Parts: sequence; structure tokens; C-alpha cells
Amino acid sequence: MNANERQIITAILQQGTVHYSDIEKLTGRSKKTVARYLDNIAAVATQYGAALVRKRNVGIYFDGETKRLSAAVNDGGVNDNQGTKQQRLLSLISKLLLAKDAQTIQELADSSYVSRSTFEDDLRAARQFIEEHGAKLESGQNGIWVSASERVRRELMAELLNLYWGQPAYIGNRRQNTHDVIKVPTEISEFFNGQTLDQVMLALDQLENVTAISLSDYEYQSLAVHLVIAIERIRRHQTLKGIPDHVTLEPATEVLVGIIEHHFGITIPADEKQYLNIHILAAEQGTSGKSQFSSQQLCTGESGIADFLREHLTQFDDTLIQNLTLHLVPALKRISLGLKLRNPYTGDTKRYFPLAYNRAVDLGMKLTEKFDVDLNDDEIAFIALHIEAFIERSEKKTTAVLVCSTGLGTARLLEQRMRKYFSSQIEIKRVVSVQELLRADIPEDIVISTINIAVDDKPVVVVPPFLDDGALKRIDEVAQKVDRHKPNNTAFLHLLRKRLITFANEPMDKEAAIRILGDQIQRTGYGRVGISDAAVAREQLASTAITSVAVPHAPIEFVKTPCIAILINPAGIKWDTHKVKIVFFLAMNMAVKKQINQIYMYFNEVLDDQRLLAHMEKATQPEEVIQILGGDLNE
Repeated sequence: MNANERQIITAILQQGTVHYSDIEKLTGRSKKTVARYLDNIAAVATQYGAALVRKRNVGIYFDGETKRLSAAVNDGGVNDNQGTKQQRLLSLISKLLLAKDAQTIQELADSSYVSRSTFEDDLRAARQFIEEHGAKLESGQNGIWVSASERVRRELMAELLNLYWGQPAYIGNRRQNTHDVIKVPTEISEFFNGQTLDQVMLALDQLENVTAISLSDYEYQSLAVHLVIAIERIRRHQTLKGIPDHVTLEPATEVLVGIIEHHFGITIPADEKQYLNIHILAAEQGTSGKSQFSSQQLCTGESGIADFLREHLTQFDDTLIQNLTLHLVPALKRISLGLKLRNPYTGDTKRYFPLAYNRAVDLGMKLTEKFDVDLNDDEIAFIALHIEAFIERSEKKTTAVLVCSTGLGTARLLEQRMRKYFSSQIEIKRVVSVQELLRADIPEDIVISTINIAVDDKPVVVVPPFLDDGALKRIDEVAQKVDRHKPNNTAFLHLLRKRLITFANEPMDKEAAIRILGDQIQRTGYGRVGISDAAVAREQLASTAITSVAVPHAPIEFVKTPCIAILINPAGIKWDTHKVKIVFFLAMNMAVKKQINQIYMYFNEVLDDQRLLAHMEKATQPEEVIQILGGDLNE
């Protein structure tokens, strides 16, 4: 099961009964996708003695005993047997990280107690995980080993914890004793000790009590995990070395060093102190605004960032400017100090919010150029979540016209009660009489009337002005049917062209794939000279790979006519640490501004439909691809 399906199960178990609209809001997916999720959940629930009920006018709920299902979701058991695979991966990577000498593949395979083919799959996953985090899995006559600096090795250890816990908030309430909560598997206990974590958290609490430092949740967690791993490594004489540009330690750093050395009876080396100092400096930037940055970096103050955002965002509201400013001011300073936060939602952000991620990449390129910072996928995804929130705020509600023939007082009562019960779902555009309603075209989505009338091509809900339970239910049902945001494939399919669909069947890398499509867009007159180079540079900032699909974009200034070019390569395209088989090259400009949400909403459906993508991988003709995607042919 995927994360959305587990999230849906949890919501139903907690709330008892939910509705499609609740799940759509929770997951950000369309009703069609939610229905597929529910089909899978229904199949899984039966294995745990429960039944998923979907009853019209009542809702969606579980029937029968749900304790086993709840326990399975909470402990990660409902996960397509990923628990076993995850445990093997933890064990394999941990052995490689902690080994002093090269390990033979046969020894590792024998210790895993799985078939050779299963072990080879595990090894490929381990190699990808290791390479994603800046290390290499080397091989030689004596076996294989991890090649990485001590700093990168520790970052990998921290990522193993994320892999084990599977969520960002694994420390829980940092003010509570976690000795009984934090359980560390034997595979990673050699470099992360639960009891050490308890003591580290007490030390950090003491630091905040005796200094002006106030650590955010992310800073607290990042520093706590770093300290636990650092303490275990220092005890084994595996210390950080070669930290450049030693500076005078912050007073708070000196305090933290003293607390740690006292608590654990160790001596922290100079390079280790410098790395702790970076954490403290980043925390102080967020707490007090004190600065140790260059004149160029000083313009990352709130007013400077806000002005920058207004200049470079094509669409925004005051809330987006405020929220992004509050995020970017400490983030840019933190990044300039070499500290980057892990974003556990990067993959999901790319997959479920491609429009927001695309806009975040555009903004990220401008931030990189202006402030000379190195943004990675995780940082871009943080920005994308703010942009997605803006996009969802900007979506129009279902509109309604109220019809009342019994006087102004009754009309105002009906209007007031509508606003009370449906303010987040329905926007009241007008309150009119029957004669006014029938005098001209009706632009609203639905008609809500206190008298029984018929209107061509518009749903009418007849209600009493005081809106009883029956009326509320009827309005809700009609509003859900009038789904203004239901993905429409017309705008998306209009961008497809047969001559922009290319096939290959030999291994290649991402740059080659991007250039094949970019050059084709330029040759056919849809793009300008330099579109390929621009798309390659954009992809270097942030990868657009999503499982077996990649979605590179062209900067708007290189697009003459909006289009989507497609490359299908069953042999595989190496896309950083991914291997993709389908590439959608999106080239859009202001000509599709009004349709952009519809284009991406349908594209989300395409990316989420694994069966459709599997059919696309087997296609050999442009006509097949367009037929699979559900459209008519365009020359």
C-alpha cells in the first residue's frame, strides 16, 4: 500500500466515518484516484477481518473488528511486505557502513538468508540509497565497500534512522522522556543508541535553559541525531577531520561542548566542535537575527526577501509572500552555513504537486543566482509546499445563486445560513427573484431556491429558508457532483503532437534524453534556440524523476508554442539515482495560463495511473501513445 492509502485508513479509524470530499482534501487526489485507493484498502481490510463500507448519503467506514488492521497500520505491517525488505536494507547498508574492510558479495548474500536474485535486488536498492546521499559503493578484488568521508558516512547513518522510522517526527514530544518510546533495531544500534538519545535530549534542554538559544523542532531533531551518532563515533575514534575555516566558537557552542563532555565523559575534538558551531550559528540566525554574512547575504532580511519574491513570482498573494519570507530568511542563512534539512516529503511533493514543484524550481534558480546558495531537491520541495498551499487557496469555490420569492428577510436568512454551513465550499454570488433569474444567462454553477423551479442545464436544489438537515444534505450532494476541479483531459491532450513523441531502445543518460526532446521541440518551431541547454541546467538544480517517469521543464522564455514532448525508452534512462523509462518534456508559456491547473490536474492522474504508464512503455507508435492518454490525434 502507498502512503496515501495508509493515511486514509488512519483517518477512517480515527473519525469513524468519512466522505469522498474529506479524503480528496486529505490526499490532494481526485475522486477517481480516491476510488482506486479505496478499492485497494477494501481488499487489504478483509485480510485483517474488517470490511470497508461505502454507503451513499452515509459515508465511508469500517465494519467489523478493526484492532488488527489498526495495529498493522501503526507498526508498518500494511506496506506490501516492505517491512521485511526494509529490515534487510537496513542490515545490508549498516554492515557496509560499519565494515572496516571490503565485504565479499557472497558473504553478504549468505548472511541475508535470501535467494541470490533477492539479494541482488537488495544490493541495487542499497547502492541507490548510498549514491543518493553523496557516497559511492566501490568494488574490487576483495569485495565491495562504501567510499565516503566521515561527514557523509554520518549523514547516511542519520538517513538510515529516517528509513527505519519512516516519518520525520520520530522523536515525538521532545520534552517527554523517550526511553520507552525510542526503540532502535539491532541493525543500527551500533551507531545510534536509544539511551544516548535520552541523555542528548536532556543536554539540549539544559542548553536552552542556560542560553538564549531556542531550537526549532527541525533544528532540535537534526542536532540531537547528529550528537548521538557523533558521540558513538568519537567513542570509536572515528572523528570528523578537515573542517575548513576554523572560527571562534560561539559562547552557546562552548556551553554545549561542556555539557556533552560532562554528561558522556568524552573529549570533543576541534573539528567536531566546529561542526557543532555551524548548528549553533544556524539556530542563532533564526533566533536573534545576528549576522555573520557578507553584504550580499545581508539582503536576505525579511524586506529584501519579500521584495525579491514579489519581483520573481508570477502569481502570489500576501499570505504566500509572508509564509515564504518566514521560511527563506533562516533557510538561506542555514544553507550558506552548510546545513541542509532533510525533507521527508520530497518524493510525494514531486509526484502529487508537479505544478508547485515546477514553480519552486523556477524560483530556486533565481534564488541560487541572487544569493549564491546551493539548493537541493529537499529545499526546493519545502518551497513547493508553500506554493501548493497558495494554489489551493486560489482555486475557486462552487458558485451559487439564491432564489427567494417571499421577501428580503427570508432571502437574507437563507444567505446567512448558507454562509454558516458552506462558507468553505460554496460562494454565494447573487440573491435574486425568479424573474431576475430567468431574465438572463446564469453564470453560477448551481441554483438554490425556496420554490420549485426548473432551469435548463443548471442543477436546482429546493430548500426551506432555515435549511434543515435534509436540505443541507441535498446541497452537499449537488455541490460535490458539480466538481469544478475535476481533471479535464482536453487542455492536456491539446498539447500533444505526434511528431513530438519519440521512441528509443538503448540505455542513455538524462542529458541525452532532455536534448533529444528539446532539440525536437526547437526543430518543429515550438521552442527557441537554447531550450535544451536551459532544460538541462534546470534539471541539474532539482531532479524531476518520479519512480519510472521524469518530467523536465523548459523555462518559459524558451517556449514559442506550448507543447508536451514524450520520449519512451524501455531500455531505461539513467536519471541521477533513478532509472526512468518515460520522459514528459513540458514546454509551457503564458498562452496556457488559464488552463494550467487543469493541465497539471490531469497530468497528476496520468502519473498516478501505473497501469496506463505500463501500457505507454510498450507502445511503439505515436498514435498508440495518444490513444492510451485518451485523446485525438494532432499533427
